[in-house]
Formats: sequence, structure tokens, C-alpha cells
Amino acid sequence: MSLFDEVAQQWDRDPVRRQRALQVADSMRKGIPLDGTWRALEFGCGTAQLSFCLRHELAEITLVDTSEGMLDVARDKIAAAGVTHMRPLLADLTAGELPGGRFELIYSMMALHHLPAPEGIIPVFWDLLNEGGYLCIAELEKGEVSFHGEDFPGHDGFAREELAGMVVREGFDSPRIDDCFVIRRDAAGQIEEFNVLLLICRKPAS
Repeated sequence: MSLFDEVAQQWDRDPVRRQRALQVADSMRKGIPLDGTWRALEFGCGTAQLSFCLRHELAEITLVDTSEGMLDVARDKIAAAGVTHMRPLLADLTAGELPGGRFELIYSMMALHHLPAPEGIIPVFWDLLNEGGYLCIAELEKGEVSFHGEDFPGHDGFAREELAGMVVREGFDSPRIDDCFVIRRDAAGQIEEFNVLLLICRKPAS
């Protein structure tokens, strides 16, 4: 059982995570012309907090994660809400376990920094997007303080130029990066702040 499986049942109880999802969704609405005909994919969806914020504005949402526990919570939420156009999928896109079809929108929230080689997922996103499709990535901005601690196997976040460079090298057009949310954490009486960025870019249309 993974760490995410262990914490899945309590994940949605944190009000900061809920507020973060709402803010990311709002920033996405301001940055791209969401369309009710679009097929979308959320990478590293967790309990689908972000997708639930966007569900009324998209035709179909595929929820991809490697944690069965997180997806079980998402399935329960989907059933309770009577949602029919959200599809949870246990898959590792980095290992070539791909969903069928292509998408007009791919988005991710706080997932890439968990990957040992996050740049490797960008070509997968490229291949899964239709021409003219949008990619939105909400991620930690790299700062002086580690968000996860020294033993974390992933990344402490990304510099803006690093995040932009990953998508530009793959061929995405004109990435825009804006401040999106601030995570505040009490560390022994000191408030630590971690900035969340939202990158928006587009696969060129021929």
C-alpha cells in the first residue's frame, strides 16, 4: 500500500486542499476558454478535487492516478453526486499505460513534483492532446525551504523558467505562468509560505 493509499480517506478533510482546488479551477477558467464539448484528462487526480470543480464545464473527464485508494474515494464521490461523465482510471502514464483517444484539455495539480523525472511526462501529454489542445500544470514554485523534507524522492518545486522550458522543448506554444495560490504552514511557530504556479500552454494547431 502506498502513502497515498493510506491517506486517501482523510485527504478531502483538509480545507486548504479544497481552497487550492477552487483557486486553480478559477485561474484555469480565466486562462483558457473552457468548452462543454471538450474531453479532458486530469493527471495525478487524487480524489478528483480539481475535476469536481470543473465538471460542469467539460463533456468528459478521465481521472488518472496510480493510487487505488485515491481513486476509490473519487469513485465514491462520483456515485454520491450522480455524475456520469467522469471516469477513474488506474494507470501509470509514465510507464506507457495510456487511456484510449485524445483530449482537448490535460491538467494536473501538484503531481509533477512527485515524479523522479517530471520532464518525461510532457511528451506523453503532447501525444494525448489534439492539435490546438491546452495543457495546464499547477505546481510548487521552488523556494528556499523544502516542502516535503530532505528524504522526499521527488522535487521541491520548479523555477518558472524550468517549468516553461519543459513544455517549450516539446513544442508547446507561448507558455504563460502566473501565481495561483499560496500554501501557508506553521513550522514551530514560524509561518512558511509555498507559492503555487499555474502554467498554461497550447499544442499548436496545424
